[in-house]
Amino acid sequence: MHWTEHLGHLSKSLLAQISRIRNASDHGTTIGNCVEHVLRRTISNYIPRYFEVGTGQVCNINNKLSPQLDILIHDRSCFPPLAVNEDDSVIVCAEPTKSVVECKTEWDHKTVEKHFMRFTEVQNVRGEHFKNPDNSAGYLVFLVGSCPATIPDTLSDHTRFVGIYSLSKGKAQRSPIQTDTFEMEAGNALEMFLRDLLFDCMKKGQTEAGSFELSYETFQLYMK
Repeated sequence: MHWTEHLGHLSKSLLAQISRIRNASDHGTTIGNCVEHVLRRTISNYIPRYFEVGTGQVCNINNKLSPQLDILIHDRSCFPPLAVNEDDSVIVCAEPTKSVVECKTEWDHKTVEKHFMRFTEVQNVRGEHFKNPDNSAGYLVFLVGSCPATIPDTLSDHTRFVGIYSLSKGKAQRSPIQTDTFEMEAGNALEMFLRDLLFDCMKKGQTEAGSFELSYETFQLYMK
């Protein structure tokens, strides 16, 4: 399969880049930036064009902001961004946000738990027309290091897809929508990550053209 073969080569290339960076400097931020850049480029290459891939924050109708998000996938066909900064980071509405990704060198459950809870508290507050759980954004964590053997209960959320992927160990902990438990899967972590991200976004799909007026009504709430 071209998909599997290509992502296998890309995974090896990414691991080689990380190895070269570590030989020069064991700086976690540099490694994280490398992984984030490759993931954002790969997602942009594969995801359907009506999804926008960027970095930034999510805002809800109560004007509450999420923490900074390494990778942010949103549907721009019916909702404009609230802000576009000079570094190209964006602030987008909670309603069109489809999925977010955090890139980490190593697993730190306290940091991830806090980030997850702050993000979901913001994204769960959506306009009346978009309160359906189907509009809950997925939350994925891409790790360079080991995959955790157990996942804290605070990351269980049956309304959204949650996944944790280890590039170096080739493992993933996945909790699909409508489940509260995580299951371990082994394989090419980059392939599993991209598959799950694409499926999660595509199942939510593009905001229907017929709901453009509903998007307009909702967006007006952000202007007050």
